[in-house]
Formats: sequence, structure tokens, C-alpha cells
Amino acid sequence: MRAHHRVAESIASRRAFLGSVAGTLVLAPLFAQAQRSNAPRSPGAFPRGQWTAYGSNTFQDVIYRVNGRHMGDLKGAPSSSPDLAFVGWCTADYDTDRDELPILLCTGHGGWASNEVNTFAMKTGAWRHDVDPTVDLIPAYTQPYAPSTGVGTRTGGSPFYIDVNNKYPDHAELDSQGRRAYPNMRQSYGASIYMPSVKRHFLWGGFGWWDTSLAYVPCEYDAATKRYRSLDLDAGFSYNGHTPYGCWDPVNARVLLHDNDNLWAYYPTRPFGKRVVSLGSRGSEINNSNALNHMFFDSKRNRAVVIGRDTVAPQKGGVAIYDFSKNPHSVSRQIVGNLTGNTECASIAGPGGRYDPIADVYVIWNGGKNLWLIKPDTWACSLLTPSGGDTPSIPVIGLNPGGGTWHRFFYSPTYDVFGVISHANEPAYIFAPTRA
Repeated sequence: MRAHHRVAESIASRRAFLGSVAGTLVLAPLFAQAQRSNAPRSPGAFPRGQWTAYGSNTFQDVIYRVNGRHMGDLKGAPSSSPDLAFVGWCTADYDTDRDELPILLCTGHGGWASNEVNTFAMKTGAWRHDVDPTVDLIPAYTQPYAPSTGVGTRTGGSPFYIDVNNKYPDHAELDSQGRRAYPNMRQSYGASIYMPSVKRHFLWGGFGWWDTSLAYVPCEYDAATKRYRSLDLDAGFSYNGHTPYGCWDPVNARVLLHDNDNLWAYYPTRPFGKRVVSLGSRGSEINNSNALNHMFFDSKRNRAVVIGRDTVAPQKGGVAIYDFSKNPHSVSRQIVGNLTGNTECASIAGPGGRYDPIADVYVIWNGGKNLWLIKPDTWACSLLTPSGGDTPSIPVIGLNPGGGTWHRFFYSPTYDVFGVISHANEPAYIFAPTRA
């Protein structure tokens, strides 16, 4: 059943992704909005073959504030601009059923790991505030656990926030032990993943705040009920993987998650405690606790594609695949050795990337107008630089320009467009590919 606000449009199948291949990386000033064209600003009316800035407000306009102070200010986090929610090694994933991009702030750098939720809706081009932060559950920046209040984490304690006083009952389901447990994670990297089969989001990554010896317990988020659910019985991932990456596998209806030590599957319809399954051999791949890679799925070939700065080895970029066409339950990583053409995109730290099911091509983005197109059968890479239209700004990973986009670069099947939101004070940028 589709959400009541989704507007479906007829999209012709088997159309080609067209465009001239030329140019070099177009750099836009950080945090500055590009000069806008006079293009239509509504879904379905985007000019084809160019980027369009789209939106009536921004994330920064709707965030939770107390007397003008946002969460970073309230918790005393240094450099606590709202943009940390986007650039603090965090991602989000597009809800293809509701045509929305929710920013789940159970992750975020500094004081932004607050469990607040704000959502961008494609239909309206507007942000809305969905969930308030659990302010009193989270200690001030760098402050320890408070034993008498059930706040925060402690050495040897539970790596999630327990609402022992039931002060925030509206936005967390009870876990397996009847606790109202809220997420406590530092960053999500590439592991915020939408699950269409259950219409919920999966999140895992980083480590418990104030106790870096603890791996973070994964969670789900339900956009319909606006509630988190701690997956306390399905927390078997490796602590080494505090920079995970993954994607949704639509062929096998599961999340694929790489913790930098092993490839895992999470099956959201199985009983709790039986949802996490290893698909590889722990330690069989290069162990890199700070891998900044991105994963997306090619449903036509039944394979996951990995691209990014550390795909081949630490600080050695490239492309790899996990081919499930013969065995969906056990797979080894295969490094792509015949990547040709403009291969800059293979060395980006956490790039944006999606499979285009109409053109049958992989689309990679890392700021500006440029899009890399990779042919799945030949691994030939080309650079598309659309002329005209607006220019998306450059994403930032930490304090470094370029990278850290992951699933915030999205594809909407409803409108047949790609999009991205890179900064808290900017609109969405939408690219509508020319189809023949």
C-alpha cells in the first residue's frame, strides 16, 4: 500500500541515460547556494538533462530548539553547527515508498547524536520536524553516565539509552527485555538503509558515546509510527567496523552490511535474535577499521557493488562486487581489475552512488554538476557534466571537502530523478536524466 501523499507517475521503461561526456570536476563554494535557474520547482516538472535546486525551506529551519538554542548548543558541543548532522560522517537513505529523505539524528558528530528526526518530502519540496530529541537521556558533551538517572552509557553498561523514567514514551518501542531503549551511536557512515519490505529504516555504526570499548547496538526506525526499536538480540556485528557501509538487497529482501571485517545480512522479517547472518568468513578480508566505502545493489545482476577510498586496501580505492547470482548465502569479494576511462570516482571517501535501472548504468556523484557513469558489463567509466541548470555544492566529510555522501545521493523511481542534500542550510539538488 502506498502512503497517501505519494504521487505516482508513468515512467517509460528501458529508456537510456543520455548526455555528453566532458569536463572536469565543477567546484562550488562550500555552504553557498548556487545561482538558480528559472526551472520549474515541482516533482515531475524538472528539466531533463540538468540539475535543479528544489525546496521551500531547509533542514536548519525545522530543527529542535529551546529559546533559539539547537541540540549542539544545549549539549555544549564544540563547533556545534547544524551542518554537523550532515557532514559528521553520517548518512541517510531515501524512503522509496513515501518519497522522503529522513535525517535520523541518532547519529551525528559531537552533540548531534540526539535521536531527533527531520524529514524532506519530495512531493512538497519541504522539510518537517518529526521527532524531538531525547534531551534528558543524553549527558552533556563528553560528560559521563549518571547512575541515578539511567542516562547515557558506562564502561560495561548497555550501549544504548534506557528511558527508565518513561519520560519519552512516544518514540521508542520496547526491546526484548521490556526496556524503552533509545539509540546511542556516534556516526552512521554508510549504514543507514531503508528496507522496503517492512517500510522501516535500519541503522548501525560507530560506537557507544562515552565508552569507546562498546560496539553500537543496531536499531530500526518506523516512519509511520515515528518510533525507534533497539535490536538488542541482533547485535552480532564486529566492533572493528565502526565505519560500516551497506545497502538494501531487493532480490533477497535483506540488508547487506559490511563491518570492515566481514559481510553480513540482516533479515527484517525473521524473529528477533535470528535476523543477523554472516555471509563471509570473519577476517577473510583486509581489516580496516576506518574504511570509507559505499555500497549499492544491482538488481539486474544480483550483486552488491562497493566503491570508495578503501575498497582494495586501506587508502587504495577501487571497485569490488559481491555476486549472489549463484549462491545468495555465501560470497567472496571480487576486486574489479578492468576499470577503464575516467576512474576518479573509485577513490572518493564515501561517495554517493546508485544503480540506474532504466539506463542500466551505475551513477556516482561527489559534488558539483559532474556524474560518473559506469557500465556494469564492461566497467568503462565516463564523466557526464550537464550544461545549464543549477550547481550542487560540494559535500564535506569531517572537515574535508568531497566525500561523505553515501545514501544521501538517492534515486526516486516515482519521478525518475536523482537527488542529493549535502548541507543543513541548502535545498535539495535534483538531476533528471534525459531519456530517449
